[in-house]
Amino acid sequence: MPRRAGAVCCSVIISPKMKSTIVAFNQDDVGDWIAELSCGHARHVRHKPPFQSRPWVTEEATRLAMIGEELECGLCSGKGKRETGGKQNQS
Repeated sequence: MPRRAGAVCCSVIISPKMKSTIVAFNQDDVGDWIAELSCGHARHVRHKPPFQSRPWVTEEATRLAMIGEELECGLCSGKGKRETGGKQNQS
């Protein structure tokens, strides 16, 4: 049977990955690095292989070279916990 024009074939909505520019870095209370993003949100950037491979975060020079690069923002994409200034907001 042919599909009708405008028929819905599924109910899954996929959020686009929203990217934001890295503007700075700081560390949380346990020393993990956090990227401050141009959207105003923050995201942990850990190097813990084999699960998270970000060797650039371990050295200051390579970390600073990432400023201006884009990184996915989980909050703008509609997923993830809010992180600001190295501390998570309780809501």
